Amino acid sequence: MTKPRDLATLGSGFTQSGTGAIQRTAENKLKDTVSVKDFGAVGDGVANDTAAMQAAHNTGKVVFYPNGRYKFTTITISTGGIVGESKATILDSTDTTTSDLITYTGGDSTGLLVNELGAIFRDFYLRVNTVTQKASGAGIKINPGTSNENYTSQVSNVTIRNVPTSIYTTNSSFITIRDCYFAFFSEYGIWEDNNVALFEDNGDNGIINNTFYTNRPSAIGIKYRGGGGRIIGNKINQGLIGIDISPLRSTSIVLIEANSIEGQTISCIRFATEAGAAATAFTQVTIIGNQINGYAAAGSAIQIQPTAYTLFQLVISNNIIQFYTNLANAVDVRNTSDFIFNGNIVKGNDVGYRGLFVNSDVSNGKIFGNQILRFTNSSVLNNSTTTIEEKLVQNGSSVITAATAHGPLYVGFVDITFPTPFRAAPVILGHVESVPGNGGVSTLASNVTATGFRFYHVNFANGGASSCRWRAEGLPV
Repeated sequence: MTKPRDLATLGSGFTQSGTGAIQRTAENKLKDTVSVKDFGAVGDGVANDTAAMQAAHNTGKVVFYPNGRYKFTTITISTGGIVGESKATILDSTDTTTSDLITYTGGDSTGLLVNELGAIFRDFYLRVNTVTQKASGAGIKINPGTSNENYTSQVSNVTIRNVPTSIYTTNSSFITIRDCYFAFFSEYGIWEDNNVALFEDNGDNGIINNTFYTNRPSAIGIKYRGGGGRIIGNKINQGLIGIDISPLRSTSIVLIEANSIEGQTISCIRFATEAGAAATAFTQVTIIGNQINGYAAAGSAIQIQPTAYTLFQLVISNNIIQFYTNLANAVDVRNTSDFIFNGNIVKGNDVGYRGLFVNSDVSNGKIFGNQILRFTNSSVLNNSTTTIEEKLVQNGSSVITAATAHGPLYVGFVDITFPTPFRAAPVILGHVESVPGNGGVSTLASNVTATGFRFYHVNFANGGASSCRWRAEGLPV
């Protein structure tokens, strides 16, 4: 019988395929990757794997977690990250303190912090047992300290359940969080907290195609304190605020696109400033193509309310909004300049208070091409003297016979009801299309209201009939 050779001997002649490959031992080859089981992790959901997990991450490499249930308290990662086998890899924390479960610092083995050492977290399930197990703390915290930024970290296909804050990042730039599921968080689904004076305009992060679900009424889906944010394609269900943008120092660019948000008790999308925010103006906020279903007793479906500075260059376009409350405006815009509101469908279902409110401190706005329907108050209240609303134009014609004598002239009339009511009495323009010989002279509009008017025709002839056209221009409801 041939005796089996030990692994090192077996691998002494290992050579990778391809031109230029060199010979390596199997031992050397296997050190390319680190498994948490190389350090004694069991993954049976019973044994405490904290020490083994921490030892594996002390190598500074990305650590592979084969399928299993790894029981632990908390761990700290300087570089590298975690890769699992989707929901077959479960990380179960027993921690009951306010500590963060996984903390990433972004430093190399000598303790030197390097910006570009981004983390990789992919394909695993992180959880605590119940929503009451921890009063605060994050599932994954990316925190390079106060004197460094963290660049290019990536979180994908990660499920985090029952942790007060699913992911917390600070001083982060070019981070991407995508295709994750965050369930039953009590504070934040994602909190990107960029608030260090050393980095005035950090951000440029992507939050893409994630799902947020909480049954906690005080929870916020995404809180973003920075600029350069791309918040795209997320589903946010229940909570206090769906997307809360509150820059403290950053100065430009947030894109909120193609998200689906419902069931928030204050606002679905909010842009506001907090105490301590710098007075530097923020520019370029685009809210486009979102589906919003709100019933907030306070706040609005979309609430733009900066107080520390004026927001410049705001676009709210092509959103579908249903808003069911008689206590607040569906869209509320304040302290903003260079503002466009167009292509939106806003529906109140006969219980909504108002579709769009524009405050007097808004300037250089334009409102056009929207459908704002079924609100108990006016669909639009525009208190800005420099915000232009697109006019509603309606046309029609009637044949009017003049029979009532007024001196040498004869007058007839017809009552017109507008196909679509205006917000207030519109301007009426009239024109007579005279039949040759019938003596049609002019038209006159009177008794003009938001719903119609009386259209008079003046003629030289008793019984003269002419086709009289009208054009009404006014603000839409």
